[in-house]
Amino acid sequence: VSAIKCLGKVKPPHVDETLIDLLDSTKEDELRIACCRALGQVASAAAIEPLSRLLVPQGFFPFRKRRHPDVRAAAAYAMGRISHPDVRGILAHFVEDKDPRVQEIARSFASPEESAEDQHSE
Repeated sequence: VSAIKCLGKVKPPHVDETLIDLLDSTKEDELRIACCRALGQVASAAAIEPLSRLLVPQGFFPFRKRRHPDVRAAAAYAMGRISHPDVRGILAHFVEDKDPRVQEIARSFASPEESAEDQHSE
């Protein structure tokens, strides 16, 4: 996990590919969270699709395990750090999420103009 954190800080070339491969292959929530955080630091558009997959809550079928809430929150925050036109639209789908952390993160990144207006009106 500490090596993944370092990769996010140092941002060597093509690190996004390495982090995405690890994110897709691991089942360990701690590693997924570390990968999400590092991908948020790298802020590569290549991470949008894999982070989006983590945001979708699983568990619709009884035999599928639900995603850990910390993984989903880390994915939402990481996605919000990526400067790409698709990010707002994706996060907008999660502004009414059941997880209050995902909901708050999605609201803050999905429409920053609205939250800035809300702060000025108070």
